Amino acid sequence: MSPELPTRPHLDHLKRQAKRLLRSLRAGDAEAVERFTTHVHRLRDPDADPPALGDAQLVVAREYGFDSWAALKTRVEELRLVAEPDRFPHVGVLRRRFTRVFGDDADGVPIRTLLAGQAEALLEDHRAGRAEALAEIGNHFQPLIGRSTEEILAADFSLEDARETLALEHGYDGWEAVEALGDESPDAAFEDAADAVVDGDLATLEVLLHERPELATARSRYRHRATLLHYVAANGVEIIRQRSPANAAAIARALLAAGAEVDALADTYGGGPDNTTLCLLVSSAHPAEAGVQVELVHVLADAGARLNGLNDDGRPLSTALAFGYLPAARALVKRGARIDRVDPATVPGGLDRLRELLEDE
Repeated sequence: MSPELPTRPHLDHLKRQAKRLLRSLRAGDAEAVERFTTHVHRLRDPDADPPALGDAQLVVAREYGFDSWAALKTRVEELRLVAEPDRFPHVGVLRRRFTRVFGDDADGVPIRTLLAGQAEALLEDHRAGRAEALAEIGNHFQPLIGRSTEEILAADFSLEDARETLALEHGYDGWEAVEALGDESPDAAFEDAADAVVDGDLATLEVLLHERPELATARSRYRHRATLLHYVAANGVEIIRQRSPANAAAIARALLAAGAEVDALADTYGGGPDNTTLCLLVSSAHPAEAGVQVELVHVLADAGARLNGLNDDGRPLSTALAFGYLPAARALVKRGARIDRVDPATVPGGLDRLRELLEDE
């Protein structure tokens, strides 16, 4: 039986599957040999040229039920067009910008090169007046944070400003910190897994976790140092990965079953006790808009997340209330978060009014 493509498949994921398959074949893996000989008929000839990436792509395509890589590519593009529209369209815009700069495969490219290329593309978008592509500026470039689209487009914005924006988005103190990285590059397997998390590609994620069990507790090489579980919260990581799939709860369960640390801290937003997956989750628009925020609260609670915060100060509940996510706040209380840990001064009407609010379904 052929595996099914995910609802929102990405061609770069499929290319990376093909690359992993080719590496396995060259390492002498018996299963890989069988898959190649089953689907690439020319390899049955003992005088055939050695398998290449195109052969691996053909294997992947045929295992998904397509006659060729071109047919698979066409279907992927069709599915991307008809899939549920992005609730945050700028995420898709920024992802397409990344592909425009680096193509479908950025494996091995140093972080400073990745960010420098994106900075040049951001500057180009600003100069061309592409308003939908400017989310990074309004979120991360200090002089323009919170400004209107018109103000951002009218502002003087240089390459240095674009580099500073990309550096801050990825958790660095500035462009000098990016330059200091030298030739350090992201971990390709972690990047594949992070994409699988935010795309809801459970099958790919499970394969990666099987091949590299340490990915469950590994951290991004970007400055925010997020784990894969943090990406489920869709908050504080790269903007192109701030989105929530419909099966986010299943993704989180898979990571937790593989050994992810439920209360691990990231260095998002400068670090500190607010940066557990739970706190990032209950302050994130993406899972709320996708309708998965409450279910994820329960998944994390089932895994033993500290519902009153790492310092027992009610931080998760206070955070959910501060950002206006009342359903998430109710879920926290239902699972055992204590209302009396919330600072009464932050709640109009005090804790009694808060109790009434949280009990009002």
